[in-house]
Amino acid sequence: MVVRSGTGHYCGMRHVLLTLATALLCHAADPVRIILDTDIASDCDDAGAVAMLNALADAGEAEIVGMMVSTGGPWGASALDAINAWYGRPSVPIGRVEAPDFWVGGSPDRPAGASNYESYNRVLAQRFPNRFPDGTGVPEATGLYRRLLAAQPDAGLVVCSIGPLINLARLLDSPADASSPLAGVELVRRKVRMLVVAGGRNPSGTSSNFSKAGAAPFAQAVATRWPGRIVFVGNDVGGEIRTGWDASDRAQVGNPARLAYELFHAGDAAKDRPSWDQAAVLFAVRGTGRVYGLVEEGHQAIDAGGRNAWTPGDAPHADHAHVVRQPGMDAALRQEITACMRQARRECADPGPAALLGRAPVRLILDMDMDSDCDDAGALGIMHAMADRGEVEPLAVMISGVNAWAGPCADAINTWYGRPDLRIGTARAPAPDQASRYARGVAERLPHRLQRSADAPDAVELYREILVQQPDASVTVATVGDMTNLAKLLRAPGGMELVRAKVAVWVCMGGNFIGRPAKDDLKLGNNNFTLDPQSTYEAITRWPTPIVFAGREVCSVPSGVTAGACLRDLPEDHPVRLAYALYFGGPPQDRHVADLVAVVAAVRGLGGLWDAQGRGGMVLARDMTFAWDEARDARQAYLLKRAPDAQVRVALEQLLMQPTRGR
Repeated sequence: MVVRSGTGHYCGMRHVLLTLATALLCHAADPVRIILDTDIASDCDDAGAVAMLNALADAGEAEIVGMMVSTGGPWGASALDAINAWYGRPSVPIGRVEAPDFWVGGSPDRPAGASNYESYNRVLAQRFPNRFPDGTGVPEATGLYRRLLAAQPDAGLVVCSIGPLINLARLLDSPADASSPLAGVELVRRKVRMLVVAGGRNPSGTSSNFSKAGAAPFAQAVATRWPGRIVFVGNDVGGEIRTGWDASDRAQVGNPARLAYELFHAGDAAKDRPSWDQAAVLFAVRGTGRVYGLVEEGHQAIDAGGRNAWTPGDAPHADHAHVVRQPGMDAALRQEITACMRQARRECADPGPAALLGRAPVRLILDMDMDSDCDDAGALGIMHAMADRGEVEPLAVMISGVNAWAGPCADAINTWYGRPDLRIGTARAPAPDQASRYARGVAERLPHRLQRSADAPDAVELYREILVQQPDASVTVATVGDMTNLAKLLRAPGGMELVRAKVAVWVCMGGNFIGRPAKDDLKLGNNNFTLDPQSTYEAITRWPTPIVFAGREVCSVPSGVTAGACLRDLPEDHPVRLAYALYFGGPPQDRHVADLVAVVAAVRGLGGLWDAQGRGGMVLARDMTFAWDEARDARQAYLLKRAPDAQVRVALEQLLMQPTRGR
């Protein structure tokens, strides 16, 4: 329980606030689902807060649902993504404020109301791997908020704002859309259990998050209209707690968050900084704990200039509280923040061959059936989206069946994405021949050059031609269909030796890895294995380099991850939208994401979405059932779920909806 002050409002006597966490705010066993909204750029404590939140997620205390940037400028999302990627979460959804000049007045490097603006963001964006190296392609925050909130359980989310409140004010004003039939206020009321706001000074004062560079109207709007719990963490809480990095800690060398401090302090990596933002993140995840107390009687009033005052009486629309430091606990508070910031990043336990995924530059051959299911079209579109971002170099698209329209359909998708010369190889009989609801329709409606699948080069010969041109151990092969082409490649003269020399890893979409040790009894179906079982058996049992399996349990039944309905917002002649519409015989609908997941994992690696079981190997029977033998030294692995389904969905939808280069 929280013991309130004796007067019912702020009395300046923090010793009466000897608190334990309420049931709502205590450090719970389940991780706290959280969205972080940050003004990363104006001060380095934002970078420290992002590092801290990643460390809390590594420890199982938090589940990062997404992050938003609340200031303009082109490099905030890039820097944020770079820090997340360093911590192994390159797929955390990130949104940007739809106000490119917000807090970027004055000059590009020093706007009015913000100090040392972009002193580190651009360097982090250009020095570290991230999805937005040129600052473009970042989703708008309001729409992303709505998609993320709609995917969460009711009352399941904490939002932590450590910058101006522009994104949250706009969320409240947002109308119903394809993500949710609820308008912004009602969506927040249903999905968010607590908003934690870093800003102001208690019992009265101000801070840049409320008052500087046009921030006041947004602070007022959120304080008066937010339909639920708000806990304010004023500058008085973290301002006197200075934290930073140990310059001698070798585990943090190369950490972009540490570099942010070094750049902000003009080269002094060990210089401390007030912990305004970290104080808020700590409360959002751990609650009051032993270091904080809560004042719960009263509400936060913010005037037109952004000055706040803790005021007697309840807020008309929300339940307000504000945090105070427990007497005598400053050293403990500093220790908790420092320990999180400096925590060594989590490494995936024993990823085995999965460590080969996502190694830049990713030279990819994508082998697909492009006939029976529309997720092949989605996977090919996602590959092109990642190629537009510079994440992958597509070498070829192979078709594993003999459907006459599969090759032309792939050619039409390649052409739409600006790669009409991307090589296509097709299987030769004997090979599966499956009907398609969409391949012919896509090909007949969109420009392409390949008239029939049989007009393309033999896939096996194209494999040989391309592989011989590549550096040794440099190629990733991803199959999202049957394994006809791979088995024939291994049978071809010199094929086994060529694969052994040139292919670093094969990513195979297939199998159901249920239990520990895993086994597959076909109760969930396994089309990619059973369509051409002889080829499957030959390919898996004879393949000479590492294999990583993307099983149905992480991307199809029973994973629960789906995507596709978002394609309704694309033009009707967009090839991926068209494929899904033709498949469903109407507007695009959600479909399992088996093929999409395999391609993203091949290009981006495990990151924050998946882990891997990297010990052992598959013992495959002729009837396509298998058991996983952890004692085998087979250089095989399979993906394990790490992120929640909603986070995987958002990452895939972001790629599906990415604007096409040159259009």
